[in-house]
Amino acid sequence: MAQPNYPPVDQPPYPPYPPTTGPPQLFYPPPPVVPTPYPDPASTKQEPSGSQHGYATAYAYPSPAAPPVYPPTPIPAVSPTQSGVATPIPVVGPQYCLPRPVDLIIVRKLMTLTDDFMVTDVAKNTMFKVKGKFFSLHDKRVLLDAAGRPVITLSHKVFTAHSRWQVFRGESSHPADLLFTAKTSSMIQLKTKLNVYLANRKSEDFCDFKVHGSWTDRSCVVYVGESSTIAAQMYKKDTAESFFLGKDTFMVTVYPNVDYALVVALILILDAISTSDDN
Repeated sequence: MAQPNYPPVDQPPYPPYPPTTGPPQLFYPPPPVVPTPYPDPASTKQEPSGSQHGYATAYAYPSPAAPPVYPPTPIPAVSPTQSGVATPIPVVGPQYCLPRPVDLIIVRKLMTLTDDFMVTDVAKNTMFKVKGKFFSLHDKRVLLDAAGRPVITLSHKVFTAHSRWQVFRGESSHPADLLFTAKTSSMIQLKTKLNVYLANRKSEDFCDFKVHGSWTDRSCVVYVGESSTIAAQMYKKDTAESFFLGKDTFMVTVYPNVDYALVVALILILDAISTSDDN
């Protein structure tokens, strides 16, 4: 009777993994997995080879994981005061409403009887001239364009509770040609505040423009209606002419789509209030 072909006792009954070729190999079980010791995390000691654990270890434990840092939720910034308007507001005329800021230079001649205002652009091209003087015999001023054609007439209404000015188209004074009315917001003011009402407004409960200015500081701001939207700003510009030629020079920035002829008229009224206070 043939003996069964049993494998040697030191050889497993299955081929070693991975399979090999050649003569049978002895099977050795893998070494036991020794758990990694965890010494004191504060310790940074490196044990040399042959230590009590029988192998070299270098413990470099990372710090406890910090919580993830997420960018802060953005807080909406306070919007700066807006300048200009999206839709043109042609008060004097659409030709004076440009879709970009307009910088003007206003030169005020001191101690003159007529033509005491000249308005130019930054290239010194004449844009407007002023004819007449408030508190004169006719108590009105006419704003002329560069060619000398009348653009608007500013007329001061006397004997009113609030200082009031009416602005008409061309040299007219007919109610049908009224463009807007400006009056001081109160009878007694430390700094000038004007309310401006367009001719088509039925009541004076709300204004179409506001002017806050100080002729002493040579500055003013024109706002759109009751909002904080700035229509134009004026500030004084010191030049050699101010000292030697007896002139005041002002820079005016008119923001997009705002009628810059309207702004010039409001500055003339502001000057008239100053002249009245001085008198």
